[in-house]
Amino acid sequence: MTTIVIAGGSIGGTTTASTLRTLGFEGNIIVLDAEPYAYPRPSLSKVAMRGEHVLEPDGDEGIEMRRSTRVVAHDPERSRVTLIGGEQVAYDQLVIATGSAARRLAPQLPGEHVVRRLDDVIALRQRLSTTRSALIIGGGLLGVEMSSACRDLGLDVTLVANRPPLQRAFGDHVATWIREEAERAGVRIVDTVGPVIPFGDPVIGVELLDGRRFEADVVITAIGDVPDVGWTPLGTSIGVLTDTEGWALPNVVVVGDARATKLGDSVVRDPHWQAAIDGGRAAAHNLLGIDPPVARARYVWTECFGHVVKLAGHAVRGGPDRLLEGDPSGARVIAWGESSPYECVISIDRRTPIPRLRSLAAVTSPNDRSLEHEGINK
Repeated sequence: MTTIVIAGGSIGGTTTASTLRTLGFEGNIIVLDAEPYAYPRPSLSKVAMRGEHVLEPDGDEGIEMRRSTRVVAHDPERSRVTLIGGEQVAYDQLVIATGSAARRLAPQLPGEHVVRRLDDVIALRQRLSTTRSALIIGGGLLGVEMSSACRDLGLDVTLVANRPPLQRAFGDHVATWIREEAERAGVRIVDTVGPVIPFGDPVIGVELLDGRRFEADVVITAIGDVPDVGWTPLGTSIGVLTDTEGWALPNVVVVGDARATKLGDSVVRDPHWQAAIDGGRAAAHNLLGIDPPVARARYVWTECFGHVVKLAGHAVRGGPDRLLEGDPSGARVIAWGESSPYECVISIDRRTPIPRLRSLAAVTSPNDRSLEHEGINK
């Protein structure tokens, strides 16, 4: 009987597993996940930071889910992986879905907080309950969401970013607006260029290239991720390289944050939740030799400072070309381009169904900017 081993039990891996069963695969599916429990990762900086319940049921029936099980080695020639205790697990086909780890400013020093796992949030909330100020490094999705969460907890918040907050994810228009909303909520935003140097042991602050120093009771780093692929000889510093269908080898497919796709002379990553879901569904089809679902427009979203922002397509520079729905200064759906499918569509505080939003935007491949993280100490 065919055995498909899935290394990694986050959304990319579990979507692959459940889709395989939906498509009628009757062989063995073994999911090896380092986490002790299941939860949606985007909820960490939103729901979990509010202290609300985020744990989910543990997988589907008919799937062997092995929790607290870390893969530490991979032998592609013998088609097997090795677990942390030395056990070897053979496969006919392997799905690499081990995701990524948080990038840090000071990996060797205590005091620097990151938000990548539920345990990170539990520890951080405990620390924040006894403090008055937070210093957050990075103006991407996570940095902005953590700034919002810390303000909701009543903390004095400083956000250090090397570009306007959310600019890379949502473009100039949203970046300008969300900065105003963040500052209205009481966040101090510090613009910087060049490296950010942490100081203190434990870390209590950072120094910028121009000599300015900022410190707080808690330092939270949100400057991107590092693919967790050091356990496989297929891994590189930017992930496991694949073709456009996700294949790294004839019997090894890659999904989610671990994947880096070769597109001509470029290599791209798209480390976002919906990309992992779409990739997991496509991987299951490809593993079974079935045509994958029709590609849909890329989708990302955020909740911060009392607003919900959704994007379909790819962020572009400049202001929107048209208002599709709502109030131009309130809840609205805006688009870039002359007609549907638009290059980019953004919903702000509208209950726009995700499928409809994605249907309005063009299906395009991520460009090479997808390889960038927040650019701090790159």
